[in-house]
Amino acid sequence: MYLKLVEKSYIKINPNHCSLVFYKNSFRSSFPINNSAYEILRLCDGIHSFQEIVENLKSVYDEELKTIQENVSEFLTPMIEGGFIEKVSSKTCFKTVKGSTEIYYPDNLCWEITDYCPLNCRHCYLLNKNNTYISRKNIDQVLKIMDTYGINTVQLTDGEALTHPYFDYILDELIKRSLVINISTSGVYFNEKLLTILEKIKKIKSSVVKVSLDGNEDTHTFIRNNSESYKKTLQFLSELSQRNILFQIASVLIDQSKEEIKDLVYTAKKLGTELIEIRNILEQGNARKNHLKTNLTPNELSKLLKILKDKYEDKNFVVKTPDAKEQPNHQNNCGAGYMILRFKENMDVTPCPIIDFCLGNLREQSFEAVMQEYAHKFSKFHSPCEQFCKTCEKDDYCANCTACGINSKEKVQRCNWYEKQKKIFFPEKIT
Repeated sequence: MYLKLVEKSYIKINPNHCSLVFYKNSFRSSFPINNSAYEILRLCDGIHSFQEIVENLKSVYDEELKTIQENVSEFLTPMIEGGFIEKVSSKTCFKTVKGSTEIYYPDNLCWEITDYCPLNCRHCYLLNKNNTYISRKNIDQVLKIMDTYGINTVQLTDGEALTHPYFDYILDELIKRSLVINISTSGVYFNEKLLTILEKIKKIKSSVVKVSLDGNEDTHTFIRNNSESYKKTLQFLSELSQRNILFQIASVLIDQSKEEIKDLVYTAKKLGTELIEIRNILEQGNARKNHLKTNLTPNELSKLLKILKDKYEDKNFVVKTPDAKEQPNHQNNCGAGYMILRFKENMDVTPCPIIDFCLGNLREQSFEAVMQEYAHKFSKFHSPCEQFCKTCEKDDYCANCTACGINSKEKVQRCNWYEKQKKIFFPEKIT
């Protein structure tokens, strides 16, 4: 019998960590593994038997064969019983390792498949739209990158993703790969066919439709610049709920009162959403052009959301409460530029959805070349934090967000964070 990782599972390696990315019971997840686990699991490729794995490891570790055999058995037995590894009777070559120990490749991709949108929101970070769609050829190119480099979570976004003529094809291909899918939409563009297509994401647990809803009808229609947007979005949310499609609500805070925010959270729960996230507006794109600013500081918003969390949250509904002083997800930063990337519809690569400078274009350069040039720099980069920003009036606004730091650096007399970071970064690309 030969041992192999279960279908659609693999080991993801990067310069500073190694994880087992697995797919089990329609659920995609991962957990870190150490070097010993890596050496064993990489040989679970459908062409090695248990004894062959042991013999291979004898050349790696200076241990008695019996000791190695016992240790491998102790590790593999619960992995087999837990459904992470399967036994096959004939050799079936299986690629077990993705990524590189030399170059960072992302786990998460924000894929902007079109910049067309039927709305013209007053706060949109996309100042200029060319009404373009990613081509079928480039779609397949991006899918190949996902396969090769181990991307496991994809956010479909940009203008209005649901308008893409190949949206059904894109969704089918992502589901075929059992990737976690996050679809961002305004909720104003839909029909029966699209709703049926969206039902497919139920095949992959944790996949979700994220819908923008910014307050009561007056506020929402003002922000969205469309008198019918509120009614259409509520209808869309109702359709998602009736079809048992998992959805979340994303809201932007401009000048909504505390009472309106409370009503919004109550409405979100009543609609059947899994989670609501309310964020301060980013002062860029149309928001900067229209001079829109948030009336609550991040700390004030966080305190309010914690009150609403205590009042409304239960096992079926989450009020996301960002803490301005929370630690970044990665060692020094949010992961932008090396663990998280954005691909635009024109195949430009940027560090994240809201840092809009180009690292390269995949029509002109290979993905490996782009990552080789820039990813290690981002891994050394520190996001804004108390170490640099404790005396700055914008410290709670920028906390642990590189994009916010870049956006705010010219709004203060001196940005200590930026001055420290530009030595390892490339300031000529930051505008």
